[in-house]
Amino acid sequence: MASITELQRAPESRKRSALRAGLDVVVEFARKILRLNEVPVEDVAVDVVDVRGNPKIFLVVGECGDGKSTLINALRDPQRSGEPKSGLSSRGVTKSIEAYVGLPIDGMQVDYLDTPGVGDMDVIPMKVLTLIEQELMTDEINGSDAIDGVIVTTPVPDGRVKLGAQVVQLLVEHGFLGEDKWQNIILVGTKRDRATAEELDLFGTDRLDEQGQPVGIAAQFFAMAPTGQGTSVTTTKDDLSELRRAIAELPDIKVRYSTPDTAQMASVLSEKLGISKEVFQKELEESRRELEERLNAEHQEKEKLKRDAEELRVQVQHLECAEADRLRKDFEMQQRLDFLEAQDRVAPGELEKIEKEKEELRQEMAKFRQERDSENRHQMSQLKQKEAEIKALAEQVNRARNYNLGTVVTSFQQRCLHPSTRRWGNKYGKGVKCTECKMELSQR
Repeated sequence: MASITELQRAPESRKRSALRAGLDVVVEFARKILRLNEVPVEDVAVDVVDVRGNPKIFLVVGECGDGKSTLINALRDPQRSGEPKSGLSSRGVTKSIEAYVGLPIDGMQVDYLDTPGVGDMDVIPMKVLTLIEQELMTDEINGSDAIDGVIVTTPVPDGRVKLGAQVVQLLVEHGFLGEDKWQNIILVGTKRDRATAEELDLFGTDRLDEQGQPVGIAAQFFAMAPTGQGTSVTTTKDDLSELRRAIAELPDIKVRYSTPDTAQMASVLSEKLGISKEVFQKELEESRRELEERLNAEHQEKEKLKRDAEELRVQVQHLECAEADRLRKDFEMQQRLDFLEAQDRVAPGELEKIEKEKEELRQEMAKFRQERDSENRHQMSQLKQKEAEIKALAEQVNRARNYNLGTVVTSFQQRCLHPSTRRWGNKYGKGVKCTECKMELSQR
């Protein structure tokens, strides 16, 4: 069984996998079928999942009650993501990492990962730490892009670097790789509207105390950065403009993470979490072992999905070859008929024989073309099924994270490959339906 560190990220040049090849074959085969049936290709939209153009992904970390879920609720796209749970509770609200599709920022797709709050009574700190480490792994582990940045929440009125921020601080220092690793971090001072002028000043000040140590909350958080500085913003429930601007301006670099030794993590975090080093190390090792087993299982499932996509591609190629054979036979019969039609100078005895052969050939061609049309319809049905299967595979492979899609969609749109449609409407609604396969293409 491969270890976590062995599941490394594939280079961009290898991103064109069997899955993408399968999608390409489906589209091309669909177009060939349409041409054979004399359907203008430009009149038919082939709806295939685009597995490119991955969104920027941000991990959101903080303590229970810091405003993480409220922050994500303001950033998410309500048409594409459900509403995260939020509220004041010592037991926390988020129990596992959930992904949310965000509203575009300066034309950029953005997704957010809501983590359990550090200090949640129902999720032990080592479990939270392991969940965070899971998302910091590279894309070959869970089928999604590596993290682009970490958003750390800490309420401005609290006037201190809270435990959630301290955990991220230590993870960055001991697990993140590269001299530019702090550039991926955004410290968000939440609840700005509840803070006094003194608390706001304390959050952002660059003053030093008598010992030369930073006084400001942001300055303390970024004290381990090479320059002692980093990106910090403040927000209210209704004003996230500073955060959106910071996300848009974040450097285009990925988080690179290497899991620190458990003994090292225990030495730097156990005291802050109020847990003995031995217990912390034991629990962290157990959590990592469970994570490794699960990630290996997910990796194997991803490989299986790729194999399934390759099998679908081969099946589509078989359909294409069968159609080519039928087209070739039709062409040969048509050539023979054209040859017979051109025989205008033959002996009287041969003329009757030619006419008989022409009639038999016309009947054979009519029967063959009827069977070919029936087979084409069957192939179109198969193609539609294969396309749906490959799209489903693409969804699983390319968005393996636990996305909260909610129940926000009230209408739907589908497409088939047939050219003929009709509109319908009654007291129950209205929509568009294919007249051949009867698929409901849109409905409201």
